Amino acid sequence: MSRGVVLIDGDYLLSNYEKMKNDGWIRASETVHHPGEVVWHRELSSIANRLRVEYYVHTGKGKCEVMRDCIAERCIYGKNATSTATPIVTCSPIKSTAIDFCVNALRYALENICTDIVLVSGDPDYLPLMEELKRLGMRVHARFFDCGTIDPRFHSIPDTFTPLERILFSGSPLPQK
Repeated sequence: MSRGVVLIDGDYLLSNYEKMKNDGWIRASETVHHPGEVVWHRELSSIANRLRVEYYVHTGKGKCEVMRDCIAERCIYGKNATSTATPIVTCSPIKSTAIDFCVNALRYALENICTDIVLVSGDPDYLPLMEELKRLGMRVHARFFDCGTIDPRFHSIPDTFTPLERILFSGSPLPQK
């Protein structure tokens, strides 16, 4: 039976979401957005037999509690909850969240905690992580913003990929005249 873990690069997710929203993309009705803090949609963490969801973000201690509240209570366990998986928000005042993200993904693979890992990030620094997870026998599912200049390996390395535009937005901006 498959067991899934979802790891979300919150800094990547929020900064790209806010840039696209400012460019005129239309927010999907179920997308939760607290400007400068967090963006969430329940489909970000959808996977069969989900064990846990981890949201990694570089922020100060004060904002971390706000994010934990949003992710844990309103977003994952709210009226549209799809699972009772344990949500974990990892906040760091220094830029160590990427290291935590990678270490935990590899630990889950090496300890056979899960069979599937969903990585929500389009940061090319994570491509070697995807390759190593696959080498360790994991099924890797990537979710990333596909507009612009995404490394083509994001399409070829993971077992599946889902453009975040399809999850977080209901429409793209109208062409400028």
